[in-house]
Amino acid sequence: MPDLSSLIREALMKRFGEELAVGDDLSGLDGLARIAVHRVHRRFLARDVAPELLRLLCACALSAPSKSDLQQGDILVIRDRAKRDAIAGLLPEMPWVSGAPVFLVFLANGRRLPEISRMRG
Repeated sequence: MPDLSSLIREALMKRFGEELAVGDDLSGLDGLARIAVHRVHRRFLARDVAPELLRLLCACALSAPSKSDLQQGDILVIRDRAKRDAIAGLLPEMPWVSGAPVFLVFLANGRRLPEISRMRG
């Protein structure tokens, strides 16, 4: 397994096509490596997600650090099959949308803080 600085350099080269300097003595390499190698996974089980779990996951997502430590956005939870199919029809390059048990739309909202009560599906 490559050392952490090499792992980070390789991951960022694949993503951006540019060699970035990563010092072996830089502190926090383990955290940077986790971020650099992170990928999106579009495979899922075709089963419903419990509303309580989805609410918890949305609350955690809205708690992620950002400017001013505020997530200026809302999460629209779409469970209705007809609505998901209509959205999937607009996004033919994203075939997983129609098959997902629930579809989340992340909306920018710079005017107010997100409200956890709005995360209901």
